[in-house]
Amino acid sequence: MVTRPSKRLALLQAAGRVVERQGSAQLTLEAVAAEAGLSKGGLLYHFPTKQALIEAMVALLVEEFSQDVAERRKGGAFLPAYIRATFDYHPRLSVASVLAAALSHDPPLLEPLQKGFEAWRQAALADPVPGSRSDLIRLAVDGLWFTELFALAPLAGKDRGRLQQELLALCQERTPPGK
Repeated sequence: MVTRPSKRLALLQAAGRVVERQGSAQLTLEAVAAEAGLSKGGLLYHFPTKQALIEAMVALLVEEFSQDVAERRKGGAFLPAYIRATFDYHPRLSVASVLAAALSHDPPLLEPLQKGFEAWRQAALADPVPGSRSDLIRLAVDGLWFTELFALAPLAGKDRGRLQQELLALCQERTPPGK
């Protein structure tokens, strides 16, 4: 059985498509309603303002990724779960469209994402690897994400797979006592 996305999710996805096709300057409540095939009143029921719509887009990204990491973690170390979640990331919204919408409308709307990255950093630092290695792994994973997000010489195929395996191996290495 195929499940349809909730009306709220469908509206967020419509907003993402508007930004992808027309740019963030064209993100209006009217454009989103038209893209979703709803009246503006139907959209306003879920999102009374453009700001509320963008806030929900950012919140969905953070929530989805956090849930994915938590599911992969299941009581284990954070960093391997973070690596696997990032390498397998398939968001329901275009990350680029969400970032563009937030940055062009009101950059403080990215605060939930900033808080998410800080929480992920703190969780990574709590793993049983040296702090600097923890940051190295996390920043490498985040760098992969950004290169793919903006098509900045992203890795593909075997290179991408090798990087994932090397990062996972770094999570297993321990610093000898006294070093």
